[in-house]
Amino acid sequence: LKLARERERLRDKRVFLFDLDGTLVLGRKPIGGAGEFLDFLKRSELKPVVVTNNSSLTRDDVLARIRDTLG
Repeated sequence: LKLARERERLRDKRVFLFDLDGTLVLGRKPIGGAGEFLDFLKRSELKPVVVTNNSSLTRDDVLARIRDTLG
């Protein structure tokens, strides 16, 4: 029931932007609940998008960090 209410609250949102460092991960460690929230968004057919201002990371580096730390 709670999940259904949360989906209803978010249904008019289409995209969720997240900064990688400090929001989803700290270094190579996930921030508590980040992976679960991203899974919730995907199950709810909502689109999470990860951005970073770290210009030393390539797109592949960012994807690897997400996979390695958040599954």
